Amino acid sequence: MSLKRHPAQWPWHGLLVLILLGLAIGLWVATKRVNYEWRWERVPQYFAYRAEAPQDTPISGQVSAIAPEGRSHRLVITPEGSGPPVMVTVEQAQVAVGATVAENDTVGVNFEWRVGPLTQGLWVTIWISCASSRSTGWRSPCCFATAAFSAEPRAEMAGWARTSRPTCGR
Repeated sequence: MSLKRHPAQWPWHGLLVLILLGLAIGLWVATKRVNYEWRWERVPQYFAYRAEAPQDTPISGQVSAIAPEGRSHRLVITPEGSGPPVMVTVEQAQVAVGATVAENDTVGVNFEWRVGPLTQGLWVTIWISCASSRSTGWRSPCCFATAAFSAEPRAEMAGWARTSRPTCGR
């Protein structure tokens, strides 16, 4: 068995490290020259954020009580005429006791998690990739994902195993 001599790879690895280091230092120097301030604390909101969902009052009346319940507040609204009081639960109240409210006025907000624009863009990209792979017949893992969410997942998977081209819902 003969031993082949391989050319040394370490000079190329060293050159790669030098180029990447030079790019990183160059970017750092360039950002310092323009006096740019990075606001890293604002980045996560582009992936997911807590949105305000306004809570409206179903009747006209007066806020007679605000009772805290853990992280939320229960607002008791007494109608203008006669009738039983209405209770609205909010995480953050925007009215005070004694305030007069009209029907469909916002009395507080609840918070809910929503997908940010970067996550939504990633999802759309993956969806388009799966949709295009389905139309070309390319054997993609998207076929398995599509089959898992279709009405007949077992038939989809069986179609994958039996044919040379997957059906993927077509």
